[in-house]
Amino acid sequence: IYKYNPFNGNKIISSFVNWLPEQFKSDNEIYQNLKSALKDFEFYSHGAGCQDGPITKAEDIAITMQGSMFGFHMKTGGDGYGHVIHNWFATGRPPIVQKSQYADKLAGQLMEDGVTCIDLDGKSLEESVALIREYSNPEKHIKLCENAYKRFTDVVNFDEEEKQIRKFLENLK
Repeated sequence: IYKYNPFNGNKIISSFVNWLPEQFKSDNEIYQNLKSALKDFEFYSHGAGCQDGPITKAEDIAITMQGSMFGFHMKTGGDGYGHVIHNWFATGRPPIVQKSQYADKLAGQLMEDGVTCIDLDGKSLEESVALIREYSNPEKHIKLCENAYKRFTDVVNFDEEEKQIRKFLENLK
């Protein structure tokens, strides 16, 4: 269900970070500052404790991701695996991140600033807004989308992983 579909041209930035307002205060501050500065964009924060509430069905999450221009996925401490960050790439929607949060984590290998994502590490609000506007340009945005999806398909292979796990489990007997 998390698959690449061509972008529909809206200006939606969506987040699926649970407890963004409470648990990740510095990340929420960046989210709120971007929301205030980018009035021509729609911002949605989905998840437990978030302003737009949770979306519980995977199919609905996938549809929301496919209907977004960017994913906002800042999560101090990052994810070990992180299905949400991987699903942004699987749907070909570039996430807005702080790549340093994914150092030495699986999702980090998916992230390349200006190629597969927008990395806001060390950037001011003005620089961040300028980057989001720059990569909202249709030609640049479609390239980011295509690159994000391609990187996902190059790096993630669930079928091969299943074979390796099956072999591992068979050797336990």
